[in-house]
Amino acid sequence: MSERPVEDIELVERCKRGDLHAYDELMRRHQDRVFNLVYRYVGDREDARDIAQEVFIRAFRAMRGFQGQAAVSTWLHRIAVNEVINHRRRAGAKRRIRTVPIDRNDPDPEGRGSGDPPDTSAEPSKIMAEKEREQLIQDAINSLDDDHRAVVVLKDIEGYRYEEIAEIIGCPRGTVKSRLHRARLELREKLRPLLEVAEPRTAEAGETG
Repeated sequence: MSERPVEDIELVERCKRGDLHAYDELMRRHQDRVFNLVYRYVGDREDARDIAQEVFIRAFRAMRGFQGQAAVSTWLHRIAVNEVINHRRRAGAKRRIRTVPIDRNDPDPEGRGSGDPPDTSAEPSKIMAEKEREQLIQDAINSLDDDHRAVVVLKDIEGYRYEEIAEIIGCPRGTVKSRLHRARLELREKLRPLLEVAEPRTAEAGETG
């Protein structure tokens, strides 16, 4: 008979008693998603690694205060969002955030490659157009303020539910929805040239006869 998996909250309780193996296991379970979340914000792997490491250091220091009122993952992601916001405020306008493809999770944050041969079937012009599209979208998201950027990244990129986002950023569900609505309107305005290019193609595709 297989052994029952250890719940996150049990690992936290062990951490509180000084069990470093439990802390290592907690990191192993959550480090990938924490890294992905941070990476979406900062767009730089080295910065994302540093911030993600700081997230777990802060979590370890704050472990004794964790009462289990939220899921461990939610608690960690709340720390991650706060760390990213602090990082962005420190960086200010001195650094330009690098582009991150936003239509999928980063499958290979270490940059090792999957071992599959590169796809050479796409035309260079199409590859360039797609990169420019990603650049425009990422720049638009980067230009949002922290509150609006947070809900867009958490909802539209990472796929969290409204209730989860409310717990992570510490505000009511209705506030999450209103911020997301305003953020989407702002993004639509910023991306209007991109949308205007795409809409004629959609119309042409729907024509018959």
